[in-house]
Amino acid sequence: MDKLQSAYTLAIERLNRLQSNADYLKNAAFGKKSNSLEKTNHFLRALGIKPEHLNRLMVIHVAGTKGKGSTCAFAESILRLNGYKTGFYSSPHLVVVRERIRINGQPISEDKFARYFNHVYNILEANKTDEFKMPGYFNFLTIMAFYVFVQENVDVAIMEVGIGGTLDCTNVVEKPIVTGVTSLDFDHCRLLGNTLADIAENKAGIFKQGVPALTVQQPEEAMLALKTKAQQVKAPLYIVPPWSHYPGSSKIDLGIKGEAQKLNASLAVQLVNVWLSRMKFPNSQFIINGNDGYGFLDAVALCQNYLAIGLTKTVWHGRCEIIRKGNTTYFLDAAHTIDSMNNCCQWFNQQINHFSSTLDSISNGVRPKIHRIFVFNCTGDRDPRPLLTKTAGTDFDLAIFTTNRVMNEKEIDSDNSNLTITENREDEIRSNNARIWQELFPRVKNLQVDCIGVAIEQIESYGRLVQSPIVVLVSGSVHLVGGFIGFLQPDLVSTDC
Repeated sequence: MDKLQSAYTLAIERLNRLQSNADYLKNAAFGKKSNSLEKTNHFLRALGIKPEHLNRLMVIHVAGTKGKGSTCAFAESILRLNGYKTGFYSSPHLVVVRERIRINGQPISEDKFARYFNHVYNILEANKTDEFKMPGYFNFLTIMAFYVFVQENVDVAIMEVGIGGTLDCTNVVEKPIVTGVTSLDFDHCRLLGNTLADIAENKAGIFKQGVPALTVQQPEEAMLALKTKAQQVKAPLYIVPPWSHYPGSSKIDLGIKGEAQKLNASLAVQLVNVWLSRMKFPNSQFIINGNDGYGFLDAVALCQNYLAIGLTKTVWHGRCEIIRKGNTTYFLDAAHTIDSMNNCCQWFNQQINHFSSTLDSISNGVRPKIHRIFVFNCTGDRDPRPLLTKTAGTDFDLAIFTTNRVMNEKEIDSDNSNLTITENREDEIRSNNARIWQELFPRVKNLQVDCIGVAIEQIESYGRLVQSPIVVLVSGSVHLVGGFIGFLQPDLVSTDC
């Protein structure tokens, strides 16, 4: 065990030393051209992977602002439970890097990760050039994921886009089976543009000639950009229906909670239907219904077992998730856009109303006060003010602002050490978040702490002080939510294959 663990932590250390997406974002912000696709193809060739090998992965490729991971998770679950061997690449991870590369729904094992990592790393190191330097963190993991899926001979590779679409290094697959675009919102604006049309055009960069492209209903300007791009590349574009339009949808208890997941589930169902149809009839033309202005695959009945079971059994942590620890209940949601934060707060308030109604009354018939704590951080170029504004009406007793550091000191061989940002910069972002909160909600006490570990200590201390039920909403960053999960239930996402 020690030997395997040592090999894994060494791999993580070498991975953490690679340049991350931070430089890519910085260069893009200053108008510098990215060669991520050329670089990815160069190193894939060094690994012996040709375009036809990628095409044989039967890829489902998904872009979007919100819900990419959930949509992919739904699709993966349906196909896996329908008997297919699945590969699933996603980002970022919550607790361990291995979550990003999954076989049959489970992160690859530490042993397998270390072996694949070292093989890929050594070949890439030997084939770097002045033009194509060693790939950065995300680019490396993308290349490694493709290599793993080819070696593992998966039936389908479900690929979640990292950032954007057009220049994202997952976009090297020439002939995916189907592409999808989830809900669009403002995010990574320095890179993707300041309008929904610009963002949509970039996301639609994954569309390919003759390959069905599916999307959810979008704002008008975003939908127009998607349609224009689809016409340019000659990709048939379909809009999936609302969840309520499916027969039997009211009977499905989705494995990922939250109202927004219903639209993600609709997109996933249609992606799966296209994939299955093209596997059975590669040259077929799809039968399209136009009911109520929507274009979607005909004869979809959610009561079919392969759909219903897959949707019900989908697991995707960190989204509308509840973890109970003694007298404290944590509500975790990785919302980091305005719309997703709005959905998060609605979900939280609904849950608290239910939570309150189930509390046992104390002896005099008065229910105990429920103390509410908000834990927040946001990263990158995101403006925290509109996100924090969405929390109005949640009646928090305390707000805690932290960095995304798990512990105060970063460890080079930790799965969750972000070495692309200095501790001083992290502290500046945290202080700015707290300052804006103070302006918006001056009557609510707030604390600033150095790291997630200290935030949890403060919550536990508060619980001992008030001696009443405590509910904690953790939101604003995937990394923040992942850090909390790592502390509260470290084995939650560590099952591997």
